[in-house]
Amino acid sequence: MTFVSSFTLDRMIGNIAVIGINGTLSTTGPTFTPTTFNVIGRAYLDLKAGHAAKATVEMKGSTATPMGEMHTKVRTLMTTK
Repeated sequence: MTFVSSFTLDRMIGNIAVIGINGTLSTTGPTFTPTTFNVIGRAYLDLKAGHAAKATVEMKGSTATPMGEMHTKVRTLMTTK
């Protein structure tokens, strides 16, 4: 699995840095159908606390493989404590 991405600072809201995520996630290997996903999302980084408050990531399959069709649109909300 390979993840290539770029991060940009969208804006600051108080101590919270809003980070834009843009990348691709590629799956290869004997147990995976070769598939490439476009990964776009936004992370909220609390600079005062030193950890991510939450991040939303959207994955869109960009191939017509069964795995790509199953995961055409997956939204993940992650929270850290």
